[in-house]
Amino acid sequence: MRTLKVLFAPFITATPYQERLRELLLPGGIEVRGVPLPEGAPDALYSELSSWRPDLLHLHWLHPWFLGQNFLATLARSRRVLAEVRAARARGTRLVWTAHNLVNHEQQHVAIDRFVTRRIGRLADAIIAHSRQAKERVAACCGLADAERIAVIPQGNHIDDYPNEISRAAARAALGVAEGACLFLFLGRVRPYKGVFELIDAFRAADLPADCALHIAGKTHDERERLRLKKRCRKAPRVVLHYGFVEVERVQVFMNAADFVVLPYRDILSSGAAILATSFGKAVVAPDIGCLREAVAADGAILYDPDAAGGLARALEAAAGARSRSAAMGEANLALARAWPWSSMAECTRALYLRVMAGRTV
Repeated sequence: MRTLKVLFAPFITATPYQERLRELLLPGGIEVRGVPLPEGAPDALYSELSSWRPDLLHLHWLHPWFLGQNFLATLARSRRVLAEVRAARARGTRLVWTAHNLVNHEQQHVAIDRFVTRRIGRLADAIIAHSRQAKERVAACCGLADAERIAVIPQGNHIDDYPNEISRAAARAALGVAEGACLFLFLGRVRPYKGVFELIDAFRAADLPADCALHIAGKTHDERERLRLKKRCRKAPRVVLHYGFVEVERVQVFMNAADFVVLPYRDILSSGAAILATSFGKAVVAPDIGCLREAVAADGAILYDPDAAGGLARALEAAAGARSRSAAMGEANLALARAWPWSSMAECTRALYLRVMAGRTV
């Protein structure tokens, strides 16, 4: 069988997701080339589609291709990228889209974003969703009467993607956390949809023992939000902000020091942060919404109703009361993470590609 040429667009190196997938697809006869960011503009996509002529275009995040400096630029770019995708389809290139989200995280030009998402969903030969709930939401968003073209392929774990050698005691010493303290952790990019400001407020409102602390490790997407975050943290006793990008080598320090990883998302389609937490064997506090409910073990998380007043604060109180069980909860999550290695994800993706090339439904 000849090598199948697949173009990942865009190809983002900041996380292991696409690199691991590319490495594991190659032995199965799949050659993957990526269009990187920040060069991920319509010109770059057009150039690769025209010169390399891939058999299959695998779109991941859609917004880098059409978001512009203003409404008119975004509208023009959206029309162009849709025209280029249609032209590639007319030349015989198959189309797969992984639905990481249904609208860009910064909520810019939402009407155009939803229009492009709906069109790509209808043009795609197949769509990949990372959970059953995500599949239902993608079908509804794209107006698909049936979901035959949507395949559920869970994301691979991160067990081998990050160093994990530091002990709990050494990690806590590095962060200045007492051994017996109950440590809640938020780690990652601080964006509005992740609910970090709500988490700080909930931590302040919760009736927690004096030895509970919340550490936030990450950075905002702009200066205004950085100043707002620092101001909010200064007003919150026992909330410690580690501002800045967390290097790969340092992720283990925060994870191994924590009792609970908190994922206070307002809305989410798939969560790499949940996969990271379970891969480190951490107990989780999260809203009881579909994709997060599927990403953690039944006895590995404290879930709360995101629409209930005080729901997050009550969940933090419950977690503090269950700190003696946090290690066992983390082990349950780790077992779940181990059940889905990257090799399984790559094999399912390869099988999907072959079905698409053969003209069969997923």
